[in-house]
Amino acid sequence: MKRILALDDDPVNNHIMEYYLCKAGFEVITVNNTQEALHLIEQEVFDLLISDFVLQEMNGVDLMNILLNRFGSDRIKVVFFSSEDDRAVRQKVLELGAVAWISKPYTNTYFIKRITSLLQN
Repeated sequence: MKRILALDDDPVNNHIMEYYLCKAGFEVITVNNTQEALHLIEQEVFDLLISDFVLQEMNGVDLMNILLNRFGSDRIKVVFFSSEDDRAVRQKVLELGAVAWISKPYTNTYFIKRITSLLQN
């Protein structure tokens, strides 16, 4: 079973992600801050980190830089989701190693299909 760490500072979004991802057959752990996410990535093995791009403590560029510095590029796949529509920002996180960017709004069906596809590779 694929393990997913979901990071969003909005507990409602975390609950929704957890519900649909678990329903699709994934093991999901949700966290609401980057420090907790980084601690879990250090302690456990996850196949994927799904994170909101805009968090209270930092943005996705900062998070990618921390992940690269602490764990290298092979530790965990990262997917960001956001309503942020800045192509330069999206391109930057992809250049840093994120495997995908999912733009909000999205349907739950699309979200699950995209995550499933990313974890098959």
